[in-house]
Order: sequence, then structure tokens, then C-alpha cells
Amino acid sequence: MKLLNSTYIRAGNKKNRVNLSGSDQISSNIGVPMILFFEERIDEQAIHNALMEILPEWYVFAGRIKRGKDNKPYIDCNDAGMLLETYEHRMEMPHPNIDTPLRGALRKFHKVIMPWQVENKDQPVCVIQLHHFVNDANENRGSIFSITTCHTVADGWGMWVFTEAISQSIQGKSRQKPNHDRSSIKEIAQQHMETLAEAGRKPNSPRLSDANLLQKGIFTLRVLKNVIFTKPNELFLLTADKIESIRSSQPDKRLSRQDIAIGVIAKAMQLESVGALYNMRLDKEFSVPQNFSGNALVYREFNMSESPDNDKSIAWYAQKWREANHSDDSLDVMQYIVHLEDRYDAGLIKNVLPLNLFTIFDKGILINNYSVFPIYNVDFGGGPAFWYEMLPLPFRGALITNTPKNDGGMILNLTADQWQLDNVRRLLRD
Repeated sequence: MKLLNSTYIRAGNKKNRVNLSGSDQISSNIGVPMILFFEERIDEQAIHNALMEILPEWYVFAGRIKRGKDNKPYIDCNDAGMLLETYEHRMEMPHPNIDTPLRGALRKFHKVIMPWQVENKDQPVCVIQLHHFVNDANENRGSIFSITTCHTVADGWGMWVFTEAISQSIQGKSRQKPNHDRSSIKEIAQQHMETLAEAGRKPNSPRLSDANLLQKGIFTLRVLKNVIFTKPNELFLLTADKIESIRSSQPDKRLSRQDIAIGVIAKAMQLESVGALYNMRLDKEFSVPQNFSGNALVYREFNMSESPDNDKSIAWYAQKWREANHSDDSLDVMQYIVHLEDRYDAGLIKNVLPLNLFTIFDKGILINNYSVFPIYNVDFGGGPAFWYEMLPLPFRGALITNTPKNDGGMILNLTADQWQLDNVRRLLRD
């Protein structure tokens, strides 16, 4: 692998400061990579020109994470620049698919950003890498595009909107400008303080904990244990035909593709808890604009320990999940947001730990639904991507994406105990 070019792209913005929210901080400063595979060589000049055009709108990606004397983190929009790197590989490009994913081998194709490298450092919060492949005859064999962004700056939605903006710029299409102002999240917290008080609830979420140094140490060790001793990972195809077959078994019920995917996972894995990252942009209950670039994710959970029943159908589990979400009075979400913003304002956000991870580690699962993102519509000028893959989660979890053909099916990227993965395979085969 040869480094061809390394360039800082500037936004040209006036220096300013974007205060982060508690929701940003609970997500951690770790870099989250997203990786796309293209059959044709990506034109690096086209990417460079597109970034020069859109970065003035996405100036937070050219800033740095700082923490002031008040112990409150923020984005210093100092235009230090985002990093664009280009590499060349003298080899055939890997062609992963659902049967032969790259998994850990993906690490060589993206920038690794660890949390301790970020605050008050000169670490770019967004790094794009282009990996070009050339054979012995000097023929182009395709490209890999990777973007790694610190989770505190943007969640998955924000990263995909940014990636799509690059594609739209190259194709000459219009795009929506992002909103980086975290005040919408903070306003939600302020608005719901009174709602919680009227319901007799305190601004303390049962899914979060204000930890002391010892508790943080124990939490860190448990996280490291799951990172070091990872569970098996496999990819499964949930076809459009299978989804429609499950829907038709309950014609009077309205089940989404995500509901059915969660139904498959819950039934096969015999879980006590199913939790999902929930996007507040998609809920009218919360006034988070859809062009918001920061973290608008909260955690919702369905506890199944009271009535586990292996004789129930996939549709039953799917409907149970749907009912749990639609009957939710949102008080849990309110508590979650209020807890985070209250601790942020007090300068104590670094002490907050997500207790839901302990449930996931033990007998639950974390669902992350990426099927809402236009992954296979991204086109940098040579045609759409033929494959998208993320690194497997280090704990029991599911990453749900569309299929490369956008045919209504879904790919379930699952990390779990082997017997649970075997059950998923049998259930999808039946």
C-alpha cells in the first residue's frame, strides 16, 4: 500500500464554537468508519472539488474537539481542516459479499481514531480515504471509499447525509444544508423537565448511571473484555419474499421491514432484551430537524424476559416490538435526554455511563438500523457502490442494511453466540 497524497481540505469559515450536547458525549469520541466498494476507479479530483464545495456548509468536520475549563466539550470550528488521503494498492481489489465479508480486514482501508486521540489534540474529526487498486498491467481495478468521523461530531445519519452531499455535488444535484446547532436537543430537555415532574419522575434515566472512578473502571474492564474476546459474526439475507411471507401471515397487522427483521432476531436468539437506537429526527414528538448533523439517537428497549415463548411466530415477536414502541409514552426517552443534558450543563457528562450495555453484554442485543440510509444510491461519477460493510460490533448486536440491489430485502450483520447465529440460519431457511 502506497500513500499517493494527503491533503487538508479547509472550509473557509469564520472561527466559531459549537457546543456539544450530552447526547454527543455519550456516543464517545471514537471514530466510526463507513466503507463503500466501487467497481470503477473514483476520481480523486472530483472528490476534492466536491469537498471544497460542501465543506463550507459542513465546517464542523474541519474543526477540532476541545474541552474547556468548565469541563464542557465543544467543537472548535477553527478550520484546521478535514483530511483526504489517497492510497494505491498493486493488487486485485477485494470483492466481499454476504458469503465472504471482510470483517476485521476492513481496518486496513479506514483511519482508526481512538477516543484518547481527540480532545484538545490536533486529530482531524473527519478523515476520508480513497484506496485505488491497480494490477500488474497497470489497469484500474476499482476503488474503496472510507469515511471515518468522530461520533461526537455526527451520528450515522449525519455521516450519510454528508457522504450523500459529496455524491450530489459531483452529479450537480441540489442538496439540503445541514444544521449543526445543538440547541434543538437542549430545548427538548428543557421542555420535558416539567413533563417529567408532572408525571412524578426525576431527571434520572434508569438506562444511565452517574459513576464514580471505581465504577468507571469496572465498566471499562467489561467493555475491554467484550472487545478482546469478541463473539462470532455472520451476515444473513432476509429476502423480500420472506418479508412479504411473514407480513401475509398477519394481514391485519402493519409490520415494517425493521419490525420483521427484529422479529427474526428476537425469536431465533431467545433474548431477554431487544434494544434499538432510535432516531429522534423521525419522531414528531421531538422537534429535531431532519437536517440536524449531530447525535439525535436515543435507546429504546423491549424487555422479553416476562414471556419468552419459542412457539410464537416471527410475526408475533415483530408485532410485540412494534406495539412496545408505538405505545411508548416517550417518558423514558425524555428522562434519557434530560439526564444527559443536565449532567452536561453541570460539567459532569464524563461520569455518565450507558447501563444498557450491561444488559446487551449479558442477555440482550443492540439493533442499529441502517436500512433508512441511501447507501447504494451514492455515486461518485462511475456508478453506485456494489458493497457496503461496517466492522462487526464487539458485543451482541445487529447492523441492518439494504441489499446492494435495493430489492426490498435486508442484510442482517449479526454478532452473537454461535448457537444464536445457528438458530437465525435455521429460521431463515425454514
